[in-house]
Amino acid sequence: MQNRIYYSKDAERRVATEKFVLALVAVVGGLGLGAVIALLLAPQTGDRTRKQLEQGVEKTFEEGKHQGAKVLEQVRRGVDDVRDEVEKRVKSA
Repeated sequence: MQNRIYYSKDAERRVATEKFVLALVAVVGGLGLGAVIALLLAPQTGDRTRKQLEQGVEKTFEEGKHQGAKVLEQVRRGVDDVRDEVEKRVKSA
């Protein structure tokens, strides 16, 4: 953009505010237009999409629980190993 000379701080602030409002309107308008286009071009019904999302979330949650249980077991084994090692060293000291 071109550098402009403003003759007052008020004029400079007014232009900055106008630019901000214009950018905000463009973003909101773009989001709205995108939502309308997405709804018009959606390949399936909302119920089906919600079910797929729900199933995906449940599957991810279950996988997370499974991975968490594996990590917890590894930590328990590690703690047991450290405990055994400490007990050996205390007995030998």
